[in-house]
Amino acid sequence: MLTSSLDTDQLRKLIEKKMHNSYIEKYVHIPQIDDNKLKLVTLLLKETAKSVPEYNSNIVSAMLVQLALDTHDLVPSTNTREKTASDMKTKQLSVLAGDYYSGLYYLLLAETEDIEMVHILAGAIKEINEYKMQLYYLEKGSPSEFLKLVKNIESLLFVRVAAYADAAVISEVVAEWLLLNKLKKERTHLTGKGVSAFFSVWSEKLSIEDADDFLHIMDNSIDKTIKSLTTLLDNIPQEHNTVRKLIEETLE
Repeated sequence: MLTSSLDTDQLRKLIEKKMHNSYIEKYVHIPQIDDNKLKLVTLLLKETAKSVPEYNSNIVSAMLVQLALDTHDLVPSTNTREKTASDMKTKQLSVLAGDYYSGLYYLLLAETEDIEMVHILAGAIKEINEYKMQLYYLEKGSPSEFLKLVKNIESLLFVRVAAYADAAVISEVVAEWLLLNKLKKERTHLTGKGVSAFFSVWSEKLSIEDADDFLHIMDNSIDKTIKSLTTLLDNIPQEHNTVRKLIEETLE
């Protein structure tokens, strides 16, 4: 185990430093670093790196990929004539910002010569984008169909990192937990601001127009996910107790 690696606060600062680009930040909404995902990836990779620089680089690279995917999700889907030149510039820069963050992870991993990690992250990006396209073209269906795609999009990067860290046995735990976090976050956003991009997509795919109906379906989905996650946690292997503890702390 590495004993002199950076803590999560230091890693967050390192990621923010790598991301920093004053021109992009002037026009583009930069997504926040997800603390739970950062903590998860640090635990998954703790036992795998041959050196502290490789460990830190792999963590930062994985989070840059996640932030790149999040940035692309913020790109407006409409393309009306009423958009101003500033709107179009923001849209174009959002795409480029996501590509820029993706490019940074290649550079970091090239410096440590971790070719395997490059392939894993590149493959995850490809699969996640395929799931996003399936969601985009999904015909009106059931909440379970929709949530299955959302779970894959939200968790696949970390499922692949878990496999890289010889922790594939906890992949389903990781996937259920990240889905639960997504649902909770979107519920809080909707009840606080009265609008949610997640609700907009879900309402389109499931023909839900009323926010109260959406909250009811979301609450049921949250309850089912918690029950599933609790069962999975009961069977998590002893060697992954640190991940179990992280997840249980968020359920309290």
